[in-house]
Amino acid sequence: MLTDDLCNFVAMINQQDITELRKLIDRSNQIVITAHKSPDGDSIGSSMGWALVLKKMGKQVSVVFPDAFADYLSWVPFSDQIIIYDQDPDLAKQVFGAADLFFALDYNAFNRIGKISELNLQEASFKKVMIDHHRDPKMHCDLMFSYSSACATAELIYMIIDELNELDQIDKDIASCLYTGIMTDTGSFRFSSTTSLTHKIVADLLDKGANQEQIHSALFDQNTFDRLALLGYMLNNKMQFIKPFNTVLIALDQQELSRYNFKKGDTEGFVNYGLSIKGCRMVAFVSEKKDGVRVSFRSKADMPVNELAGALFGGGGHKNAAGAKGLKTVEQTIEKIKSALPEYAQYLS
Repeated sequence: MLTDDLCNFVAMINQQDITELRKLIDRSNQIVITAHKSPDGDSIGSSMGWALVLKKMGKQVSVVFPDAFADYLSWVPFSDQIIIYDQDPDLAKQVFGAADLFFALDYNAFNRIGKISELNLQEASFKKVMIDHHRDPKMHCDLMFSYSSACATAELIYMIIDELNELDQIDKDIASCLYTGIMTDTGSFRFSSTTSLTHKIVADLLDKGANQEQIHSALFDQNTFDRLALLGYMLNNKMQFIKPFNTVLIALDQQELSRYNFKKGDTEGFVNYGLSIKGCRMVAFVSEKKDGVRVSFRSKADMPVNELAGALFGGGGHKNAAGAKGLKTVEQTIEKIKSALPEYAQYLS
């Protein structure tokens, strides 16, 4: 166990909540786990890692996502068992109807789970537990493990497993899931949220069977020709560097994405190319998908992109990584971001 190494973090966790969580798990038979719309590596890694632990504890567990995840995540152990609400709402509703315990993983507002929110889960009779590392939760659950100090929800899941004295349940598959969540949400351990504790947890996951070479290859060495062609087009034609504010703006509309046979997940990580430019302090990546315009923000140092995303578009996230739904068009969204840059000059100059 890593109890001694975790003591500073665990001191923040209400031990009565851990005790109550154990009771809820012991009393439950049918558990459902949900994650946010457009699930990423942390969503699927924390969800499947936690689901596999609960199954080892003798529970019936179903994982329900609002919509499909990108192909590059399809290798995650047992991800083929995830129920996609958009594809099979009847099965999802059946699962929710039989559930006696509900977990909200990697989100803290019901509007993050798409059409699943139409089931009015807030009023459901089953007990609800939130496990998340985003700031400012906007929904109420019976138990709330909300800690923005954790680098990823998968890291928080590991800590809870430790507090429940269930670390022995972590096998190769679970370790691979949790490693994936931590690694992707820390930008391969480059973000400031990565701590010495993160590396200690990752070391234990490697000892328990996670193969970092295979996981990195599965995540990052699966490019299609179209995706790389789209990346080349973006780098050559669609980047603006606004020097007074050391900000990079990137924009791709739906017509441009279609030209390169866009598939879900193809633009994952594109925002980070702007951040790699010397002197860049912030990047805004604006893309037009079928469901509207989306914005991804990344920043360095003290630039609070979660505040910017919230102020401009009602979005949110972390200090250095945030997102939001943009305005009606890509052009309108870009112009609104540009107009706000002078207000954040102290962080960007």
